[in-house]
Amino acid sequence: MTMKRKKMIGAIISAVVVIIIVVSVVYQRWKPETQQTVTKETTVEYGNLTVGVTESGSASLGTVDQTFDIDINTSSGTSENTATSTSTTTEDSRGMDMAEGNKMDSAATESTTSDNNTSSVALEVEKVYVAEGQVVEKGDSLVKLTSESIKEVRAALKTNLASANLTLKSAKITRKETSVNAKYEYKENITKGGTAKATYNATISSLQSAVEEAQDAVNEAKERMEAIPKEIATLNKKKKQVQASATQTTSKAGNVVPSDNGSEEKGTSVAVGENNTNTTGTTTNSDTSTVSGINSQIESLQNELSNVKKNYSNLVSKVSQAKSELVSGKITAKKTYDEAVLNYKNAKEIYDIAMDGIDDEVDDAKEQVKEAKKTLTSYEKMVKNGVITSNYAGTILSLGYAAGDTLNTSTAIASFADADAVTVTVSVSQEDVSTIAIGDVVNIVFSAYEEETYSGVVSAIDTAETSDNSSTIDYDVTVKVTGDVSKIYQGMTSYVTFITKELKNVVYVSNKAIQTEGTKSYVKKKEGNTIVKKEVVTRFSNGSSVEIQSGLEEGDVVLIESQVSSS
Repeated sequence: MTMKRKKMIGAIISAVVVIIIVVSVVYQRWKPETQQTVTKETTVEYGNLTVGVTESGSASLGTVDQTFDIDINTSSGTSENTATSTSTTTEDSRGMDMAEGNKMDSAATESTTSDNNTSSVALEVEKVYVAEGQVVEKGDSLVKLTSESIKEVRAALKTNLASANLTLKSAKITRKETSVNAKYEYKENITKGGTAKATYNATISSLQSAVEEAQDAVNEAKERMEAIPKEIATLNKKKKQVQASATQTTSKAGNVVPSDNGSEEKGTSVAVGENNTNTTGTTTNSDTSTVSGINSQIESLQNELSNVKKNYSNLVSKVSQAKSELVSGKITAKKTYDEAVLNYKNAKEIYDIAMDGIDDEVDDAKEQVKEAKKTLTSYEKMVKNGVITSNYAGTILSLGYAAGDTLNTSTAIASFADADAVTVTVSVSQEDVSTIAIGDVVNIVFSAYEEETYSGVVSAIDTAETSDNSSTIDYDVTVKVTGDVSKIYQGMTSYVTFITKELKNVVYVSNKAIQTEGTKSYVKKKEGNTIVKKEVVTRFSNGSSVEIQSGLEEGDVVLIESQVSSS
């Protein structure tokens, strides 16, 4: 066989192979497909049909903390008192400063302190009974406390209770004093108001009398200054008369006495020193005494005049002062009068204001006593037998203390996994988050249980955006799953629907069960072993389910048909 012929035969064979391949490919492509119908049964439901915004997220199991909520730190002179309780994630820690609002008098301070030194007490852990990851039951032992620290704290809490009782007694005394003073002030306002007018008139009258008395004193002084010179002049005149009389008597004593016949008889004259000596001497001495007395009176009047003149300016000043006091006194008296009248009119209101809140301090003190008692009672209950027991059942996730540590209110004794606190956090766009509020009820479907719908409540909305894409802004919304959550596990995929519309108590079925012919809708209903075509009237649909207005009842079984292609 020639080479040329061999090449021809090879080309023919190759062409045949290509033709076969092409024919095979064309056949496979254009070979008609067969359609197979697959059916699935679904049940007609009765209940609420909702529509809303649906977002996906993952389930998270919560935790619960057992804490020590007694603030047992105490300082001398004050009583620190707080309620004690064991809190969880659904309760806020209520540890309070036991010194807040607690007042003690000096006697109480002296009875509970020494040298005003601050001291503190704490409960010390002696032993830890559990470990992280351990499953415990409610009532199991967690930690043991040292007996010495238990005694110290007990003594401190008892002191706090005693101090609170002293504060209460003091508050009651203060309340009584306030009440007595308020009643006294009320009576005083009523009395002053009733006598206000008389008091005002008496004050004005007294001030006017003072002015008049001062003016009278000035007038009297002025009159006296005018009268004294006249009295002095009269005395001087009288003195001159006495002196003149004395001179005349002396002159007569030296003359000759005439005789009966008119002749002068030298031997018969009465000379001084003879028979009339005593008489003449007596007259002279009397005049001298009179003059001396007049001079004394004149001197006394001159001194009086000098004193009156000196005091006159003071008396004039007193008049001015009295008039000034009258002016200011009228203003003060009017003010006092107005205040008395006003207080009289408002006596009841003033009394009520004074009595308002009179029981507040006592009530606060009673609350302190109540809290101190509660703290001591809760403390005794908690440290019974020196061991703190678990308040919960579950797995311990973490422990807050080791042997030798002291308890405080900021560190939990233990944290437990809380299977009952299941939450789902989803991202919601800014357009939809505005329609959501805390407390809203939502529907939740978990991928593991597609046929079940759980209920939830919006518990938190994070105001910080979570989206990295500047064109899309999302916010985290957390919902708490309600009802039985025993089948929910950490990380389960879930779909949360925030309800925007809800029809209550309607019959509904899956949209996939509805078939249409023209303007009519029908379903394939299962009746025993027979499948019948049933016309239905539909209305509202939420996208996955549709309301059946007529044609089906709750519990009816219908078919969902879907086409599957096969070669």
